[in-house]
Amino acid sequence: MHIGYEQQEAHRTMTIAITGEGDVTRLISQTVDVLGAKNAWFNPDLEIRVDGSNVSMISRSLFGDLRGMIRVPVATMPVLDDFDITVSGNDLQCNAAHKDVDDTQVRLMNLILETYNALGKIPQWKSETPWFSLTDHPDALAHLMTGRPQTGRLKELERMRQDGQWDAMAQDTFIGARKFNLSESHCKMIGRDAPNGVKVIMPIIDFFNHRMGAQGFKISAVPAPPSMRIQAVPDPETGELFVRYNVFDTLDTYLYYGFVDQGVGYLSSVPCTLQIGETTLKVDAGGGQSKLTKLPPAIKDLRLFIPSITKTTAGDFAASKLVIPGPKAPRALRRVLTVLLNTLQVPKTKMADTLRQAEQDLLAQNETWWTDLAQKCAQIPKENTIHTLCENGLAHIAQYRAIQAKMDAD
Repeated sequence: MHIGYEQQEAHRTMTIAITGEGDVTRLISQTVDVLGAKNAWFNPDLEIRVDGSNVSMISRSLFGDLRGMIRVPVATMPVLDDFDITVSGNDLQCNAAHKDVDDTQVRLMNLILETYNALGKIPQWKSETPWFSLTDHPDALAHLMTGRPQTGRLKELERMRQDGQWDAMAQDTFIGARKFNLSESHCKMIGRDAPNGVKVIMPIIDFFNHRMGAQGFKISAVPAPPSMRIQAVPDPETGELFVRYNVFDTLDTYLYYGFVDQGVGYLSSVPCTLQIGETTLKVDAGGGQSKLTKLPPAIKDLRLFIPSITKTTAGDFAASKLVIPGPKAPRALRRVLTVLLNTLQVPKTKMADTLRQAEQDLLAQNETWWTDLAQKCAQIPKENTIHTLCENGLAHIAQYRAIQAKMDAD
């Protein structure tokens, strides 16, 4: 570590429990102390559990309602633009980018990176993220890229990979999976002028694992100081507490976070083309939820599934995405397709047949893409997470076909 700071002579033990052995628990304890001195708050039930190279957030009491578990002041979160972070071999290192970096942020950035190093996070990351684990299988990685071809960030990562910028890519992907975008309004809360916002690292909060059904990150000015707060319900079996990182499906979580979130419940389509009568509908592979502030009452529950529609210069149409749902929203795809077909002015007399054909074409093209990926992965060692991804994608499409058959039978 290149930033100098004075070691505390002793660290205080707060109500939060930190369990495990070795340097990691000491570093986390010091991080908690620094945050506590800046008015962070920790639920007394919270336990930070260290197990090998992994850290998880646990509630020591099992409760079924949503409760606040942690508040971390926004002003304490290290701003990435204030640091030059690099990877050398398997260790993260950093320098302050200028002399005006806040002392608390310097202290916390040191502790955060030291903790990652003590956990062996870079070697673990390289074994999990496809940008490293598929280095010897370029055909599989290239096929993955075709599933999200319009994403600028993935294109940049692919450029770095082809140029052999391995240390830079390790830093970019690892830190990139952990950064949080503070908006301009969030920055104003702490007196920072940043018209485009800033990207920060979240001390302690980063230890919450992802679950799609969990609450997302929330920032509030009340109670003071302005803080990021996590509210959660513990898993009834393990007591683990989760947060939702983003609205991603399994392919996205694998590309950006290096794991396959098998609890998502839906699958975003890969790029495909549907023929709607005389009109071609190009389906992109966008993600996220509709940004429209108001949706018509009849479809306001479809925010996750609604695409944006644009007309091309050739007179055809493009949809930003289509989503293959699961059992929790079995009719979502057909309802969205109905909206699209109405937009394309398909006659009502042809609506049912056209919808059915569009649905079948969408499933067939997605199934072909996932089958091709599985075939390209046949020679990859079975312990590689790519196999879990392939199995999940194909299983989801099969599941929807069963849902489809049930809907048709009812």
